[in-house]
Amino acid sequence: MAAIGQGGVGTTTTSTITNDFIPLVNEARFHEEHATTMVKIVRREVLPKGRGDNIKIPKYGTFDDAQDGQEGTDVTQSQKLSDAVSTITPTEIVVKAVVTKRTVDQRRSDVLKIIGKLMGDSMGRKEEKTGLTMLSGFSLGLGSAGTALNWEHIGAGRHAIRGGGGGAAALVEPAPMASPILNVSHPHQLWPLAKDLAAVGSTTPYPVGLSADIVKMGRVGKIQDVTTFEAGLLTIDSSDDAIGGMFAKDALILVYGEREEYQDFRGALRAYEITMSRWLTFYEWNDSWGRSMTFDAVMPVS
Repeated sequence: MAAIGQGGVGTTTTSTITNDFIPLVNEARFHEEHATTMVKIVRREVLPKGRGDNIKIPKYGTFDDAQDGQEGTDVTQSQKLSDAVSTITPTEIVVKAVVTKRTVDQRRSDVLKIIGKLMGDSMGRKEEKTGLTMLSGFSLGLGSAGTALNWEHIGAGRHAIRGGGGGAAALVEPAPMASPILNVSHPHQLWPLAKDLAAVGSTTPYPVGLSADIVKMGRVGKIQDVTTFEAGLLTIDSSDDAIGGMFAKDALILVYGEREEYQDFRGALRAYEITMSRWLTFYEWNDSWGRSMTFDAVMPVS
């Protein structure tokens, strides 16, 4: 096996990244982590090495309500534990960059960092887009094309998810209180909401509290106990609408494996191929704990 900086014929491969490429790898890892929203906010399950290419997650049923008891009387109602197993199989995402031997020999750490940033951004975008596709998959939804998002929509989504269904509405399971409610919207969708919550004008004094935070920081944050996140990679259709989503954290699961890096020396190219890969997928754990959010996403101009 040829060492870094040596020539060779064909491909020299190692799964261990040598010191010359540490700046590249560190930069890629940083930017991959910080380029995503969905990866960080949903429930996460690790795919262990050596345990096959899928993960099995059991989902248990609920017991009936406890019954009234009477002293000295046997309990006649027994409960039976039921479960169903979900088998989740992640898929591989991969990115490869070619770095010339001359760049490595000249110790151009600045160039390696740039390449690492681009690779990390590439991995992060793929992961983010994969997660965002889950938002339009919820069976129930709020909003409609051409409608501007406002705080009442946020409140309605939160209470619908927490309350479930019943009465005139279809019976759906309410999300558990232990699972926080999250909202993901395109930044264009959040601008009307921000203006609605933090109006500032010649006759309007500078706001305080939540409104002041929106004016100063430019982000909505938490409304109606719902934490709102921006996702600029949400697809905007030809009518300037986008489908985001509101969901309990446990409604979606990310299954992922460790990221791996490889370096190959290609003698014919006089260059190194740096490859990064990860196995992952998003999975809908409970459809009734989420709502798609279809709202106007026209580019703001005022």
